[in-house]
Amino acid sequence: MAQRSNSVLVAAAILVAAAVIGYAVFSRKPPAQPTGPAEPPPTGDTSRPAPATPDPDDAVTVIDQTTDTTHAPATDATQDPGPTTEPNAPPATPPATLVEAADRGDLAALSAMLGAGADPNGTDDNGRTALMAAAGAGHVEAVFALLNAGADLNTRDKARRAARDYALARYDEAGQTIARVLGEAAGPPPVQDPGDK
Repeated sequence: MAQRSNSVLVAAAILVAAAVIGYAVFSRKPPAQPTGPAEPPPTGDTSRPAPATPDPDDAVTVIDQTTDTTHAPATDATQDPGPTTEPNAPPATPPATLVEAADRGDLAALSAMLGAGADPNGTDDNGRTALMAAAGAGHVEAVFALLNAGADLNTRDKARRAARDYALARYDEAGQTIARVLGEAAGPPPVQDPGDK
């Protein structure tokens, strides 16, 4: 009995919903269509009623069709379109430090600085090396360049994190790749003494 009354209630709810939707669809006013140019007001004929004042709710928007705003203006092929910037392009200012170059993944600046004698184990104010910056930013090529330049992968920053810790904190494919490379480069893990925690 309860199941039958539930099915009757469901059927009634469906009928009510259909009625509401039908009412909403059929009671909508059609969109106002422009009727052409307005007639001039009558000059002396008072037999016709004066035009009604337009209701602001029924106002028709007049669209200017003299200009095309949907397409970009045509450009001459000989004109220089100007500088274009890629969304992932490195910033225009060159990196000031090796750590900054590694963080950006700017291999050209990194190679130039290392070639000019920059210390691959130099740190920033937080004790972070260029290898840590490259690992934390997920720049695999920069990690290889720094390892080939003699960067120490066991150096720790002020928070006691090594470059491999930065890579593992990424939780993505680049981080896992860098962590594997650093793990293989380090060899078997050394036994930690109690003060190295």
